[in-house]
Amino acid sequence: MNEQSILQGLCSIDNRLQELIKATPGDRKVVCVVNTVEFDPEIQNTIVLQPNPDRQGFIINNESSDVIYLSFDQNTCSPKQFTIKVDAYSPEYYIPDNPAYPGAVRIYVMDTSGFCTITEFSYQ
Repeated sequence: MNEQSILQGLCSIDNRLQELIKATPGDRKVVCVVNTVEFDPEIQNTIVLQPNPDRQGFIINNESSDVIYLSFDQNTCSPKQFTIKVDAYSPEYYIPDNPAYPGAVRIYVMDTSGFCTITEFSYQ
């Protein structure tokens, strides 16, 4: 499955992704990278998305039995200091209308036996 077919499938779910594809500048294309993050106690407050100046957004799918937290803070992610909260067995979208956050994204998990997938969208 290539990036375009993944994007087209996701576009049927959320109009913001459709707008992202339409807004692709010049001859650049939108690419997506999917990463699986296995949870364990050592993952707390670690970086799950490296800084990316071409990031346009991401989708995170929580495949664990408890909430997970993501933070746009360069140093900290916790249940008290977070940017995005993702419920158990749920997806969450971060596709902003204005420029996307290009910095590192940190994670904090409550269920250290689960996992998540993160699909990052970037211009190439």
